[in-house]
Amino acid sequence: MVRHRVVVGGVVAALAVAACVTALSWAARPDRAGPPPHAGPPAHAGPPDHANAPDHAGPPDPAGPKQNGGSGHGGASEQAGGSGQGGASGQAGSAPGPSGTAPAQSGSAPGQSGPSSGGGPVAGSGSQADAGAGTALPVGDPLPEAEGPPVLAEAAVARPERGTVLVRLPGSGQLAPLQTLSEIPVGSLVDARKGRLVLRTALPDGGEQTIVVGDGQFTLRQGRDGMTSLLLQGGDFSTCPSAGRASAAPRASAARAKKRGKRSEVRRLFTKDDSGKFRTHGANSVATVRGTEWLTIDRCDGTLTVVRDGRVAVRDERRDRTVVVRAGERYLARATS
Repeated sequence: MVRHRVVVGGVVAALAVAACVTALSWAARPDRAGPPPHAGPPAHAGPPDHANAPDHAGPPDPAGPKQNGGSGHGGASEQAGGSGQGGASGQAGSAPGPSGTAPAQSGSAPGQSGPSSGGGPVAGSGSQADAGAGTALPVGDPLPEAEGPPVLAEAAVARPERGTVLVRLPGSGQLAPLQTLSEIPVGSLVDARKGRLVLRTALPDGGEQTIVVGDGQFTLRQGRDGMTSLLLQGGDFSTCPSAGRASAAPRASAARAKKRGKRSEVRRLFTKDDSGKFRTHGANSVATVRGTEWLTIDRCDGTLTVVRDGRVAVRDERRDRTVVVRAGERYLARATS
């Protein structure tokens, strides 16, 4: 009996030990471990932060390398002008920002301004240099057709005879082609370097006078006495050789001046009338017509008047005298030094 009890007790003890071992093993399994006391959420419960990792700046852009002003998915350093949704993680979003393409499109604006500011245009090519101001002016619409006769000391009436004639009206910033019989206000700049025009002006007695002008530029003036003055415009006198200019001129201008002789022509104006009251103003003289055809040529050494027909009274500004020049003759009013 005693032996039987010992055996039974040993079996019970063995079963108890086995139960304890099994319980301890079950409790030690990882999948059965509970959270530690007072444990918070895992430190990396969200997506990993790659803001400081250069190898994880975001998914590759299938359109190619990223550019400033685009919409891509780069970090903060690649989002200049982008959608503005990027955070520290460098994920700017996939939708392009409303201003993403603006920087790329703005590059064409300066290139389109060329035709408005333009280069050195010439008569007959669609634009013209304003010799009076030394700047290029655009060519606008043709002058409208004249509605009446010329007005004394206010406006002349002109029509093109040949070639290209352009007119800049007083206060205008552009040139207008002369294509029909049009009104030209006093004070206008007329560019007839590539053509000629027939100009009519009024006289105090109600009559009119006519002159053909061309091969140069001039400003139109008229007094109440009917005298119509054509003031030569344009040309570059800075390249003319002169003792007074040589010391002050830049080296480039001085070099050009050496190649340019004293008799070099700077500008000219052809005129032909029929006993009207007209005169041309050069740099050094004023030629008053007496029914003739003549050339007024500004040169480096002075203003040359060449008479082809009739007579011209030339007022020499330097010598303060008037000389009558007849057909076949010429007179040079020398430039002041």
